Amino acid sequence: YQEDPYENAMATMFWGQMKIKRCAAFLFYSAGSEAGNIICQMKYHGHPEIGRKMGRKMGSELLSSGFFEGIDLLIPLPLGRNRLRQRG
Repeated sequence: YQEDPYENAMATMFWGQMKIKRCAAFLFYSAGSEAGNIICQMKYHGHPEIGRKMGRKMGSELLSSGFFEGIDLLIPLPLGRNRLRQRG
């Protein structure tokens, strides 16, 4: 998505809901895939360090692609109430 951060499938999910400049994802989640297993380990099995490592890697890749040019602020999207309650 970083190659077309303005009109990729992820960005279009936010159209009409909030104003965004660019949108990218580090991994595509698919149940049972290697990426899916990594995400489950981080989210449900007490391994937050995986998220920090993935965040640094994604930041590094996006930085080298020019993704952050003209960007002054990043805003994380919080979990919805139901997901927060589910995860604790």
